[in-house]
Amino acid sequence: MFTVEALRRLLHYSNPLTHAEYLSFYFFNNPHLFNLNAVDLPAEWVHPEWRLTMDEIQDLELFEEIYQALDVGARPLSFEELKEFLQGHPEVAERNRGIQVKWRDDTELVKELNAATTLKKGL
Repeated sequence: MFTVEALRRLLHYSNPLTHAEYLSFYFFNNPHLFNLNAVDLPAEWVHPEWRLTMDEIQDLELFEEIYQALDVGARPLSFEELKEFLQGHPEVAERNRGIQVKWRDDTELVKELNAATTLKKGL
């Protein structure tokens, strides 16, 4: 989670922010500028067999299927409702299972992200 104040500080940084889709790297790579608190998720929230991220077209298709099946519309979707749905429909979570997590597995991308998201003084 990020505070609104932390996001505002990033927006006012003097250099353009590249790789904004990897926002967490800006915070983790700059502990001298931001207060970081690591939090372990409760075990019932950890489901490594599900890919709930939005990087590829298959991810979008997965979320569209979930939102249509649960008739989400503009209402908030609780994690418990999502969890119950995916446990009851494991074939849905299979749709994007084989996609590589780039920010974790692509070492060249990780090097590039670390370099690009390490901020100099002036924030």
